[in-house]
Amino acid sequence: MDKTKNLAKRLVSHGKIRHTPDVRQERMLETKAKEIVTTTVMKIKVAWNRLFVGVQRQRKQEESRCAMEASFLTVLSIGFVVGIKHAMEPDHVIAVSTIASHTKKLGKASLAGVFWGSGHTLTLLVVGMLLIFMKGAIPETWAMSLEFIVGIMLVYLGLTSIVSFGKRKIQLHSHAHHGNSHHHLHSAGQREDSSHEKGKTSFAKSAIIGMVHGLAGSAAMVLLTMSTVQTEWEGLLYILVFGAGTIVGMLLCTTIIGIPFVLSARNISLNAALTRITGIISVAFGCYYMYNLGISEGLFQMWMQAV
Repeated sequence: MDKTKNLAKRLVSHGKIRHTPDVRQERMLETKAKEIVTTTVMKIKVAWNRLFVGVQRQRKQEESRCAMEASFLTVLSIGFVVGIKHAMEPDHVIAVSTIASHTKKLGKASLAGVFWGSGHTLTLLVVGMLLIFMKGAIPETWAMSLEFIVGIMLVYLGLTSIVSFGKRKIQLHSHAHHGNSHHHLHSAGQREDSSHEKGKTSFAKSAIIGMVHGLAGSAAMVLLTMSTVQTEWEGLLYILVFGAGTIVGMLLCTTIIGIPFVLSARNISLNAALTRITGIISVAFGCYYMYNLGISEGLFQMWMQAV
């Protein structure tokens, strides 16, 4: 009460309210002072609550952002591992093995895998991002038809691997560069530098094979990406990380596949047998791949209905 009276006196002295000796007016003065005190306290409480709630909200937003960043990093890590696993699918490994089977150096076999992964990633990135930005999807018939092309490619690669090796008359040729002697397998009459030219051709062939595989898998890649990320730019980053995984995975595969061919480079009969076996496996798997798509999954029927 004394505090209220003191506040009332200060208000009178500052001219906020008029002083009067009337008891009734004095009580009104005290009531007015109480209202001012109550209003001031309420304003302080409201300001404090707003400040506290704002700090809490900001803290929650920061925690949510950190959680989302950690979650996205986890998604990218999983995408990298999935990319490695994807590279090791049978149709991918068999296709690139037809390239590695003609390689006599382990480094070139490994590079064949890198070029395959690069071509695969490039196609996925271009086609995938176009579909993601356009909010579109590849129709099922088209997606299965692209997969069917992979089967045709496997048969072609297998046949060319068998036929090309069968036509060659192999000679083991030794020569020296800067005092270091090394060996090459040459066809009769083949120029010494043609093996280096073939190396460049095999790398381009590996990249083209990767592009075909990437085109065939773009429909599934778009579905996987859109179900995993929230924005288009996150989708771009996810495809790049996934592609890096496919490059690493195929690098490992072609390195392992190339080992027996490199070790058997001087044993012409064994090398020829391994090459032919690789070609036969590619042809057999390609035929099975096309049969499974065309008959078991109904692609031929889809074509007939479209016509």
